[in-house]
Parts: sequence; structure tokens; C-alpha cells
Amino acid sequence: MLFMHYYVFFGHYIEDVLLAYTFEINFLTVVFDVYVVLLLYLILSWGHLKYSLLLTYVTTFVWAFVNVFYVRFFNQYIPLSVISMADSLTDQAVVDSMLAGFQWVDLFFPTSLGLFIIVYREIDYLSLNRKLLLTLLLTPVVSLVCIFLFYSGYHVLKSETRGNLALYNSRINDLLYGGARNSFPNKTRFETGTIRVLCGEVYDLFHVVELTDQQREEIKTEAADFSQRVTGHLVNPAIRNVIIIVLESFLSSPIDLKVDGKEITPFLNILKRDSDTYYNGHVAPNITMGESGDGQFIIMTGLLPLRDKLTVGEAKLTTFPAFPRLLAKHYGTKYTEIVMPSPPMVWVQEQMNPVYGIDHMFCNRDVLGDVVDYLNDEQIFTMAMRSPLYHHQPFFSLLLNYSTHQPYRSPIDESLVLNEKSLPNGYLNYLIACHYTDAWLRKYFDFLKQKDIYDNSLIVITADHHAHLDALGMKNQLTKELPLFIIHGKIDKEQAWAGPMNQLDIFTTLLDVLGIESDWHGLGHTVLSKDYQNSVTEKAWALSELIIKSKYFEESSNH
Repeated sequence: MLFMHYYVFFGHYIEDVLLAYTFEINFLTVVFDVYVVLLLYLILSWGHLKYSLLLTYVTTFVWAFVNVFYVRFFNQYIPLSVISMADSLTDQAVVDSMLAGFQWVDLFFPTSLGLFIIVYREIDYLSLNRKLLLTLLLTPVVSLVCIFLFYSGYHVLKSETRGNLALYNSRINDLLYGGARNSFPNKTRFETGTIRVLCGEVYDLFHVVELTDQQREEIKTEAADFSQRVTGHLVNPAIRNVIIIVLESFLSSPIDLKVDGKEITPFLNILKRDSDTYYNGHVAPNITMGESGDGQFIIMTGLLPLRDKLTVGEAKLTTFPAFPRLLAKHYGTKYTEIVMPSPPMVWVQEQMNPVYGIDHMFCNRDVLGDVVDYLNDEQIFTMAMRSPLYHHQPFFSLLLNYSTHQPYRSPIDESLVLNEKSLPNGYLNYLIACHYTDAWLRKYFDFLKQKDIYDNSLIVITADHHAHLDALGMKNQLTKELPLFIIHGKIDKEQAWAGPMNQLDIFTTLLDVLGIESDWHGLGHTVLSKDYQNSVTEKAWALSELIIKSKYFEESSNH
């Protein structure tokens, strides 16, 4: 368990600067967790201490192993909401991406297992007498008391915190579990441990958030503030359809990049310079642990994802004034579809489609039948070009790709060879994948023009989230910024914002571009004005959480 926690620490996954007492508290929480697990197995095994030790070792071994590999892929300890959606985690693409990150430090696990087997075989019998039982019962209690004493001493000894009772109560609440609900879930799990966080997550699972009148009014007030959300943009009258292409793990850095004298994204480079294209290469990803599911949720709803659990697991139970719904209401959209490369259960896509107002789904099984595999870009764009959407105008189409997904162990396309010795192989293979996607984007755009739906469609290209820079071998050498292309929006580039923006702003900006009148314009800000202000604040996170967990929109519609 200590190995698990310190792997997270030394991997720089902890979100904030740790306080002076944190390492002592981490040790005490591990003692608490292990002894509680041991006591539970003692009860279940009717006091057989040797069997209980075996079961405790197996449980902590598996838990540590799963968390170490999970944190490499999702940058967080594994939460209860993910365990309840294990079918998404066992998806082959996720497993491959996790295993591709194997490190030499992972030899700890077989070494630990071997040592345990040697020691365990030498144990003939363990007698559970009163003294030992008392020790087992008191140890977790003493460790918990010591945690409070450590922090209390730290709080009292520091002159700047000594008289601050509110801060003391807040920190004690965080040490119990409350911190897992804020923006520092990894720090909380490092300090609070597994058992108390798990108990809190179980409580949250059955706890329905009831909004107070003040909270409800705060949401209404924020949603009604259009000062940063509506510009009165002159809508392009030719627009009938909307196509959003969300590229997997697609960074801004490959755009306009040349390696070995070769353009990585020649088509996107041309598109970027087109007079009818708005381009911003400084989009900050706002995802949390939900990766692609989060990216889609942000773009479709104008809300930030949950920070303490998988958003789609919570959101699948409600409805939102999502982008396709608003199009149907204000543009008369008759046909809505998603074209995706994955199985329908990944990120509960089959359940999320009706949440967004998407009626038709095309996925891997439409091409591969019962074969469980992801579609490459040739397959996904070919399937998109066979969609009947151009018979059902006005339409909405959401298209997802896959070929730029990690792992980047080998080049996906033999037509481009990059030999730049100064760049790691992982990054070169990623760039080749971006080049491959760029080529299929060109073919898809040619298809749209051939079908006479290009000029009367608002086309948006962006990414679901950033590529993991360590998987590229480019950690601290690239930014995580994403691209945003808006084509046929008739956006005045002289008046529009070209600097850093957020993923959250895409929903709000598209409503502004289309002139959609709605009570809900998301919590983002439009980038059609140079007066843009950063939209992702602690207030935006808190309001998003309240809206999602309380089913705010469902409640509002009932009233």
C-alpha cells in the first residue's frame, strides 16, 4: 500500500504542494487501512489469523497493482464509480494503453509476491489470543487518533493558523473524506487512504443532492448572465447542418509542424489559413478522470465534469439542454447521429446518446459485427460517408476517431517515414498517426463537397482531450493545448479572441455562432469577442457539480 501511494507521489500525480505533516499521516492511514482489512477478514474467517493474513495480502496486492496501472492512464487513483463501470476498463484499448506503460519499478510486484510466499510457507500456525486481538483492534484506532493529533499539533504550532478554527474544521473534514469531493482527489486519497474514501463514496452513491433555495438561485443567476456568452453575432444564413468532429488525443502542436521537411497535417494547415475558418490552438482541456467521456460531455452540455467520480456514470441518469437538443428546438434539426469507433458500452455511450438527444448510433459492430475491436480512421470515415444523413437535412452529426489513441508503439501508416533522431519514437509514431488522420479528414471534406452539404454546414473540429505527454516521451516539452476549427461560422477574426481558452467555451461559442436563443448557454464564455475572460473558475466547478449531482435541469423542467 505504501508502494502504491509513493508511486503516485513520485510520479507527480499529487495535485498540490503537500503539507509538512502529510507523509506521517499517509503512513498512519496505510496502517489504518491494512488493519481494518485484516480485522474484516478475521471476522469472515472466524478468527483464522493465517488465512486472514493471506487474504489481506492478496487484497492489498491487487488494489495497489490496479491503482498503479490506472494512475498511468487516467492520472488518478481508481474511484468507486470506475469499479462500477469495469466493463469500460476491461476494454482492450484501455488495457493495451495501460500495459504499454510498463516500467522497471513494476518488478516490485512479483518480488513482493515471491517474498510473501516464502514467509507465508514458514508460518505453521498463528494463535489469536486476547493480547493479540486487543492489539489488532487498538492499532487502527490509535492510528486514527494520531492523525488528528498530528494535524492539531501542526495547526496549533503555526502562528498563522493557530486561531483559525474554520480552517481547522475544514482540514479535519478533508482528512475524513471531504477533500475527495474537491479538486484534489489524489491528495485526499494520499492523506485519507482507501477505507475512509471508499466509505464516503458509498455514502455519496446513495445520497441524492438536494439544492437549497440559495444554491438554486445561484445557478439561475449565473446561467442568466449572458455578458460573456452572447455577442449578437450575425448568423450565416446558409447554415442548415452541424458536424462536430472530435479527434482522439489530438494536440495543437502537430499543426503547422514539419519534421524531416514533411508537413504533419497538410490538410489542417490549409484549413487553418482558410478565410472562412476560425482557428484557436490554445484550448485548455478541462477533463478529469473520464478522459474521452468527459471531453464529449463538456462539448455537448457546456458543463465541467465531476472531479471525484466518473461524470457519465452520474449523468446517464438524467437529461440536459445539450447541444443536439437545442439544435432540434431552434434549428428544426430532424436527424441526429454519432459515428464512433468503439463498442457502445465504452463510457456508457449507448446510455449517454439519449441524454444528449442523439437518436442514431453507428459504431464498430456496424463494420466488424461480433469482432471486438476499434475502427481505424479509414473504417470510421468510410462508415461516416455511408451515413444517410445527407437525405435528412437539417442534421447533426458527431464523429469520433480513434487512430491517434495511445499506445504509440509502432507507426500506423507506412506512407510517412520520419527519421528525426532528436525526437522519441513514441512522439514520431504519434505524429504519423496525426498525419494519417489528417489525410482522412481531407477525404471526408471532399465527400461533403461532393454531396453539396459542405457549404451549408457548420463544421467544427476539436479534440476530446490531450495526448499523454509521457506516452509520447515528451513530458515537459509540449503543452497540452488542443485545436479548435470552426468552419463557415462567418466569424470576424479581428474581433474574435485568439488567446488561451477552455474546452468549456466550445459549447457557449457554438450557440453564439448559431444565434441560438436559450436560457442555457453553458458555463463557458464565447470567444467571438476580444473581451473574453477565463471561464474555468472554482465557482464554475462547484456549480457544475451541483447541477449534475442534483439533476437540476430535470427538476427545473418538472417545475
